[in-house]
Amino acid sequence: MKKGFNILFLLIFLASVWVSPARAEDSPPPKMVGLPGTHQNELGCPGDWIPGCEQTLLAYDAEDDLWQGEFEIQPGNDDDKMGPRYKVALNGNWDENYGKNAARGGADIALVVHAPTRVKFYYDHKTHWVADNFNTPILTAIGDFQQALGCASSADAACLRSWLQDPDGDGLFTFATRALKAGIYTVSVAQGEDSAALLTQPQTFTVKKDGDEIYFGYDTVKNEFIFSADGAPRGSLAKQKAHWVRRDLILWNTVGSPKYSYSLFYSPDAALALTAQGVSGGTEIPLEYLKAGADAEAKAKFPHLAAFTAFRVPPQSLAALTEMLQAQLAVIVRDENGSVVDVTGLQIPGVLDDLFAYE
Repeated sequence: MKKGFNILFLLIFLASVWVSPARAEDSPPPKMVGLPGTHQNELGCPGDWIPGCEQTLLAYDAEDDLWQGEFEIQPGNDDDKMGPRYKVALNGNWDENYGKNAARGGADIALVVHAPTRVKFYYDHKTHWVADNFNTPILTAIGDFQQALGCASSADAACLRSWLQDPDGDGLFTFATRALKAGIYTVSVAQGEDSAALLTQPQTFTVKKDGDEIYFGYDTVKNEFIFSADGAPRGSLAKQKAHWVRRDLILWNTVGSPKYSYSLFYSPDAALALTAQGVSGGTEIPLEYLKAGADAEAKAKFPHLAAFTAFRVPPQSLAALTEMLQAQLAVIVRDENGSVVDVTGLQIPGVLDDLFAYE
């Protein structure tokens, strides 16, 4: 059977798909963090892409609990003409290295300057995020809570124990902690390790009890500060781990339980937002959990998804299918207490193929 779909939906599909960032495995703290890349020859290394070159090693900052280093980067330093770029490598070899989106063995990070430029580099081994202050705003949540995190003083943007990070690269920088005791605190967001460069005015927040998870976020697209005393949002709208494979069937590698509840969200004006309570905005459609999993037809057509948890889209919602496929999409799973377990976006080539199939 020949398949096809019109160009409008093809463009919608292509616009909705992006690479999901991989997560690196946990590993012991490194003894050395190098910054291999196309810049090394100009900094005194015998060549480029040498993971253990002393001239481009990062130094560990115990107060920040980060590896950092500052170097002068030259324009057009890519002798291979593949673009100026770098990554980090641990312990003087390539066995463990991190690149774009905090991915182990991930893509090189582009760094294109147009004049000799001092650039500061950062590596957090807790999250494996690699960043520099030329490509990326360095944002810190500052306030009277910082000493509880291990900073020498409070309201200190140069103490990066409360560094807001964006490994996904979606413009949402976040930080979460359970290190605070119950009480009332103040917080603001500063940029560039400069406590005077505030992006937000100080705000108060309350920790209800010792060890509660507190979440700070700053959306650089909307220039919006996000705070939750109920913990960090679960999941990600920027990732698309679920697959809408047929108009009535969604497959997702998530926990399946009759005690849990599952829903599909769609928003024609892309108003979905991730919160500690789940997803806000848009229209919610309950999904039916299929204990038996995907049917034989779906397993044969999508063998790589055969073991995923299966959900039926209710027939009464299919009248709005065309509208949904042009909208921002997400699915959510909640446990028996209504707490969010996970949220993700949807990949839609399967349902597009099903909807626009012809003989």
